[in-house]
Order: sequence, then C-alpha cells, then structure tokens
Amino acid sequence: MPNPRRTAAAALALALLCGAYAEEPAPAPAAEEKDAAAFGKRMEADLLAGRFAEFDAAFDLEAMAGKVMDAYAAPADYRDGFMKGFKSRLGMGKQIASQLGAASGYKFLSVRKEGGDWRAVFRLVVATGGLNYQEYILKPGAGGKLRIHDLFVYSTGELFSETLARIALPGLLDARKREKPLSAADQKTLEGLKALQAWTEALHAHQAEDAEILWEMLPDDLKKSKAVQLQRIDSVEGEPEGFRKALDDFALLYPGDPARDLLSLDAYLTRKEYLSALDSIERLDKRVGGDPYLNFLRANIYILWEKYAEAKAAAAKAIDAEPALQDAYLSWITATLKAKDFAETAKGLERFEKQFGRIEADLTKEIEYALFLASDAGKAWWKAHEAAAVPKVPENEPKDAPAEKTPEEKTAPDAK
Repeated sequence: MPNPRRTAAAALALALLCGAYAEEPAPAPAAEEKDAAAFGKRMEADLLAGRFAEFDAAFDLEAMAGKVMDAYAAPADYRDGFMKGFKSRLGMGKQIASQLGAASGYKFLSVRKEGGDWRAVFRLVVATGGLNYQEYILKPGAGGKLRIHDLFVYSTGELFSETLARIALPGLLDARKREKPLSAADQKTLEGLKALQAWTEALHAHQAEDAEILWEMLPDDLKKSKAVQLQRIDSVEGEPEGFRKALDDFALLYPGDPARDLLSLDAYLTRKEYLSALDSIERLDKRVGGDPYLNFLRANIYILWEKYAEAKAAAAKAIDAEPALQDAYLSWITATLKAKDFAETAKGLERFEKQFGRIEADLTKEIEYALFLASDAGKAWWKAHEAAAVPKVPENEPKDAPAEKTPEEKTAPDAK
C-alpha cells in the first residue's frame, strides 16, 4: 500500500529536474565541534523541559522559507503571505513533544560534519513506536550564535526545505500563472505532476497493471529522483522480488542514503530477513554516531530469530549506554524468559525496579512468567519483590499505645 506522505513528496523531484530548485553551495565550517555538541544538548534539554519558545527560537524560519521562495522566484505577494503563514503556524517543539511516547523518545546523539556544516543528530521515537532521525544543520546567526538553517529527515530522505518546497509548489505555479504564462520549465513540472498523479492514483486503487504502464511512461529522470524511488519502494513492499529490486535500484542511485535502511526495516522483519535487517541497523548506527535504541532493536530482532543470548547481550549494551531506555529492559527480560535463563530474568527485573521503581503488575497472573516464578530464582525474586512492598517501621519509632478499654471491657470478668 503506497504511503501518501511519499506520494506527495515526489512532487518536489519535478522541480529539481527542471532546475527550479538548487541547493546553496557549501559554506565554510559553521562552528567548532564542541559548540555544535553543546547546542544539541541544549535543544534536548529545552524540549524535554517544555521550554518550547526557546526550542523554536533556534530554528531560522526566515532562512528555511526564504531559501525556497528565492529558489522559485516567488512573486512578492505570494512570498509575503507564505512567510507569514509559515512562521505563525510552525511550532516545532510542541509538534515533536506531542508525538513522543517517552522522554527517551527525543535524544541528542552526536554531531557530524557534511558540506562544511556541523549537523546535530537526534533520535525521535513516537508513541506508536515509529523510529526516525533528524539532523539539524547549524550555521552562525547574529552575533555568531548557532541556529538551525535546515534539517535532514531520515524517513523522507530529504531536507525540510525540500518538503517545504513541495508544499509551496502548487501555490507558486498558480501565482506565476496569474502574472504571466508559465515558462517551459514550469510547464514541464505541471506535465510531470499530472503523470505522477496518474501513477499514484493507480497505486492507491491497486491497479497493478495500469500502475506498471504509467510507471514506464514517466520520464527517466523523474523515475530516478529520490522521492519517487522511495514511493516505489513503498508501493512494492508486499512483493518480495519487486521490493528487493526497488531497494537495489535505490542503493545504486543513492548509495549510503539512510532513508533506505530506515524504511526497509519492517519489510525485512515481515519476511524474516533478519540478516538484512541487522545490516540496515548497522549502517544507521554508523550514520548517527551510535544510538543505544538501535541495540534495543537488535535485541528484538534476535528474539524473533530465537537467538536469545545475542538478544540479551544487545539489550544489556542498550541499558549500559542509556539506563533510562525502558524498552531495553523488557527485551532483556523477554529474551531470558524464552531462554529459560531465569537467574538472568531475575537480574533483569531487579535492574528494572532499581531504575524505574516497583513493578505494580501482578506477574503471577501473567502466563509468560509462570515457569520463572516456579523456579528457585523466580521464587527468590518474588519474595524480595513482595517484601519490598511492606513498609518498614523504624526501630526508634514508638509503638502504638494499647487502645483504651470500653466501660464494658473494664467491668467484664477476667477470661482467666
């Protein structure tokens, strides 16, 4: 089933083909590595503390939107309206925070340099479990203070300014048409949009034969564009041979691009292609500079693969690197339960409670814990777990005085 997000994303590729959009030449290095790292840590702290005004202020919206408006030579009235609406509606901090499932879902990971600029790399895990990464591209603003001039989003495989350009494209062409006839490049863009729309409509309607015919009719340059290639991968996810070919074609056109690895993980797991999934995670791990969450994913892959020792080892690495990553403890516990390594299950439960507090769920009612709780290690853990729930009375605290007897008790005959 094609992804509507990627369906829309393909529109930008047309402008790229027609020369309407071009990325600026790489500038001189934006800052020192330590400055970029400090910036990343502040962004994480601001978002998790709910300081959204400070978080949003780091984004140079004028630069992002201006880059698009300049590249498309937007008419003045359209430019003014677009810039005003863009800046008034975009609240990056609240948008990100509203999607997170836990504090560990937003994490500054590393900095990397590309094209002369430092990029701060962040992990995003939404409440539904979806994983994404973003790279904030940093440049000095007024007074040399670092600001975000653009960001690269792994799930879309494009810069945010490119996404913005895609959104602005229909309105821009309409504004141009009102001023004067469209140029040959603009007309080519419109024709490409119509062909692309026909192809995507056939995909959504599950008209495979029509979609194949329309695909062959698309211009070669358009078919090779990243946005269209990503949409093609999504459209053939349920076809093993077609999916593999689409991935290979993308890898040849865009070697090392992280979008391919991120978007192919679920398909690999569905097909039980565990080695391919681990290879994708390895490439992502190198790109982002190391992420404990990826060790959690490795652990889950090994559990599906029934390699429980490897699963527990991967979960342990994730926990050691990021103790607040709750999901990694659950992977440790699951792997050891399945391996019947109940001493390690007990250890995992102990580490979980030490980090997050007492487990309130009654595990005696959970079928997957039955054998564990029947084992010596399980009985010992349960005894300590239950004992910890009983409040302790300090030795120096006075004991309650005996209750005053009622008049009837005072006059009643002694039982002796």
